[in-house]
Amino acid sequence: MKYDAEHVLWNPIAIQTDRKGSLSHKQLGRQLTSLRYSDGTLVLRDPALTGAEIMREIVIEFAKLDDVALRWVREVSGIASDDTVFWNGNDVCVSKGSAGGDN
Repeated sequence: MKYDAEHVLWNPIAIQTDRKGSLSHKQLGRQLTSLRYSDGTLVLRDPALTGAEIMREIVIEFAKLDDVALRWVREVSGIASDDTVFWNGNDVCVSKGSAGGDN
């Protein structure tokens, strides 16, 4: 199965909201611009960054929705607020009494 959301959803949104977005090498820094994958390919092959602002806004909204979903899971499941909740595939897992702790 191929993941096409980049081409059918995210890139069109980015391009429609900001066609000329880019970052300079100075903004990125030498460390980021020189990063390479294990096969030697540069991670950042060009400075294009179309739609950065709208993508930031979308990620913030996703985080809010995640908070809403977590509150709902806690309410319907009776999970205490000091328990850590995490997703494991399609399942909700709970670590008792460890929210914000060192466990």
